[in-house]
Amino acid sequence: NILEWNGSTFIDLTSSEKMTNANMIGAGRENLNLEDMDKNGILEMTLEGLPAQWYYPGEPLRIRIDTYFWNGSFFFPSTTFGAPQYRFQSIQDGDREAFNGNFEQANIFYVMAVKSKELDWWSQERFENDRTVAVSGTPSPDPPAAPAEYPSLAAYAYYRILLLRLVQGQEAEAASTYQALQDTFGSDQYAAPYVEMATAFWEAYQSTQRMYDGCAAAIQYAVEHPEILIPLGSDYHGWQSHTYEPADVCP
Repeated sequence: NILEWNGSTFIDLTSSEKMTNANMIGAGRENLNLEDMDKNGILEMTLEGLPAQWYYPGEPLRIRIDTYFWNGSFFFPSTTFGAPQYRFQSIQDGDREAFNGNFEQANIFYVMAVKSKELDWWSQERFENDRTVAVSGTPSPDPPAAPAEYPSLAAYAYYRILLLRLVQGQEAEAASTYQALQDTFGSDQYAAPYVEMATAFWEAYQSTQRMYDGCAAAIQYAVEHPEILIPLGSDYHGWQSHTYEPADVCP
């Protein structure tokens, strides 16, 4: 916690009514840094490390960086992670950066999800296998790669790049991205639901030129097809993963 003496008692500056038990429990404490990162005269605190608890053996796990910024009343955390090892992590990093308004960084993660040959695959079968190996200590070969993962995540990445283009007013680039999605994955059975969601968004947006209407159509598609959310982030993606809900596809 970050505590401050107010003349009679210590008050907690890391939690509020909107942040129940918002203590520094996410990152480890291998590295602690105090620095005025945004040059506003107020120090930010960064904690970096691996979590000490709340994960199952065999989960995907990477360095977590929690940076606490002063908002005028409390220190609120902004969370990032070390470089993605798995493709779904690149997707989640892109969505996180997009939500925070860091569109250029989000685009880098989405392009990485589409093009990188270094990112590894993940599946529920791999999670269960890795967990068994971690608990038993007995080596076991990885199960076969899930054939649906790459086209699913890559098609979703194209869709999110489309959103980035539109929110930045880049209509021509958005149309080009939409066409590239159709050309690349229009006939792929695994990518089909994500292409359909992008089409629902695109047609609604084109009819009104309003992002809100496009997002409403995409979210409704996710409501009616909740299975598309599972490859993006669910229980088998580990403790650090975000568990996706329909609203996440077009925040």
